Amino acid sequence: MAAGARYTIHDAVAIKVALIYAGFSALWILLSDQILYFFVKDPQIMTKIQMLKGWIFILVSALIIFFLMRREIRKYQAAEKELRVNEEKYRRIFENSVVGLYQSTPSGRFIRVNQAFVRMLGYASPEDLINTVRDIAEQYYVSREDRETFQRILKKEGRIDGFEFKARKKDGSSIWVSNSTRAYFDESG
Repeated sequence: MAAGARYTIHDAVAIKVALIYAGFSALWILLSDQILYFFVKDPQIMTKIQMLKGWIFILVSALIIFFLMRREIRKYQAAEKELRVNEEKYRRIFENSVVGLYQSTPSGRFIRVNQAFVRMLGYASPEDLINTVRDIAEQYYVSREDRETFQRILKKEGRIDGFEFKARKKDGSSIWVSNSTRAYFDESG
C-alpha cells in the first residue's frame, strides 16, 4: 500500500482468508507428511499416497476458501442491507420532518433541502430551491452581516443553537427563522 493509505474492510477480509489458508497449508504439509512417514515405508505406495494427498489438499483448501469467502460475503451483504435500511430511515425522517432541514456547503450552496424548508420559503420543490438559490449569503439571508456572524460562530464553535435572522422567501418577502446547525465536513472540506 502507498504511504498514508488506509486498510479497508476488504483488505482485512483478504488478509484473514490468506492467513487461514497459509496456516491450514502449513499444518497440512507438516502433519500429513509426519503421519504418512509413520505408517508407510514402501516408496511406491508413498508416491501414490503423496499424489492422492496433493489432490485431497487441493479439494480441502478449495472448500475452505469457498466457505470462508461465502461467510465473509454474507457478512458484507448483511452490513450493506443494514446500511440501506438505515439510509432509508434517515431519508424518511429528513423528508417528512415538519421542521425545515437543509444541508449546505461552506461556500453557500444548498445541497439538500426537505419539503418543510421548501414550503417555508415558498418554492415549488427541493430542486427549485437548490437550483434557484446559488448564493445563500445573497439570496437566503436578508442581512449579509447575519450570514457573516453565523459563519464566524459556526467556524469557532462547530455548532449554533437558535440563531435568529431574517430569511428571504422566493417572492422576496422575509420571515424570521431560528437556525440550529452542526458543522460536518467531508474530505474536500
